[in-house]
Amino acid sequence: MIKIPNLENIKAVSIPLRDFNKEVYKLIGQDAERVGITTQQLIVLFEVANNPLGGLEQLSETMQLSASTLSGIVDRLVKTELLVRERSERDRRHLELRISPAGGERVREAFNPETSVFLQRMSFALQLPEEDLQTMMRVQRQMLARIRGEDETTPSK
Repeated sequence: MIKIPNLENIKAVSIPLRDFNKEVYKLIGQDAERVGITTQQLIVLFEVANNPLGGLEQLSETMQLSASTLSGIVDRLVKTELLVRERSERDRRHLELRISPAGGERVREAFNPETSVFLQRMSFALQLPEEDLQTMMRVQRQMLARIRGEDETTPSK
């Protein structure tokens, strides 16, 4: 048997975070499926809609996915005319991504507060006392900084 120091505490901290992320992803997936796209496609459309005129590299950094993974998703979104890829006006060597009107409509439809399972459930979850939410976020930032080997007082990305 292999002994890992603090294993029970590691599990107690990491498993609920993993489960939280899985549930959030699943809820977003339900909204994506309702509008006929994949979870990753919805997230890409949302990111591009909120960060227009960025390229694949910027999107890759924001989403913390490899450019090759994103490239396939972006290709499919361009092919279905939900995303537009065009030469930058500022630098003709670079391609920029922007959401098409149809893509914007899909995002609005997916995240309509009346029908979005994700927004409804998160709204309910965020009804926890403000102090509890602030404490949770502060502790998560501190733990992430420590895991990354960073100074906790320095804001990270």
